[in-house]
Amino acid sequence: MKNCQFCNAELDDHAAFCSQCGNKQADITVTTAAVTPPPAPYPYPPQAAPKEPSALALEGQRYFKWLTGGIFGTEEPMHLLFAAIVPFVITLFYTLASARLMSWHAGGFFLLWFFSIVQIVALPAVAWLLKRHMLKQEVKIVDVFSTYASFHTIILPVALLVLLFGLTVSMTSAGGIRFISALRLLIPLLSFAASLLLSVHDSEASLSKKWQLILALTGVFIVLHVLDSAILTAGMNWGLYKGLSGLFR
Repeated sequence: MKNCQFCNAELDDHAAFCSQCGNKQADITVTTAAVTPPPAPYPYPPQAAPKEPSALALEGQRYFKWLTGGIFGTEEPMHLLFAAIVPFVITLFYTLASARLMSWHAGGFFLLWFFSIVQIVALPAVAWLLKRHMLKQEVKIVDVFSTYASFHTIILPVALLVLLFGLTVSMTSAGGIRFISALRLLIPLLSFAASLLLSVHDSEASLSKKWQLILALTGVFIVLHVLDSAILTAGMNWGLYKGLSGLFR
């Protein structure tokens, strides 16, 4: 049943005219408007999970604890990049303490600094080789250098003291030059002592083997020290020649 569109009388569903008022009934098509769904939210990329810190970052986070905790040396491993910081700074202090002896000649300064780095790397490398081949110890060179570098935490203030004396002591007399020349020997001697301690402290080898190792390492140190002295002497001569050249210009 449906109702008339004019008088609201009840009609048959198929009636074209109203039986009460006689008006024609218009066809009404009920259309359902298509419902447009709301736009989807902007497709933001999913948030990436936070990355785990790298091994180098984790080593950096514990570096100062490693440095201060092992002020007299520690066997706790450390990344080679961080372990090398203190020995590298010591070589710089050592070279700056010698710079006035060379009249601040740039070539002598950088050559001495480069050789100081070679020297401070060569001692633990030789110690590692001797431990492996003479004492038959299976050790990693990274661990050997890390322990060797930790010994230099106590050498760092000594190197700073040598630097301060090297920059302030008068060089106008032979006594001042001899004092600085003797004082600067403290740094390579302490590095040599660190390499000796590193070589034999955890070994169960016989005393004769340890003595052989100490003598071999001492021989390497003497060769390195002779080369160091030769470079310093060359730098002093270059500085002197530069000063004399300036006088006669």
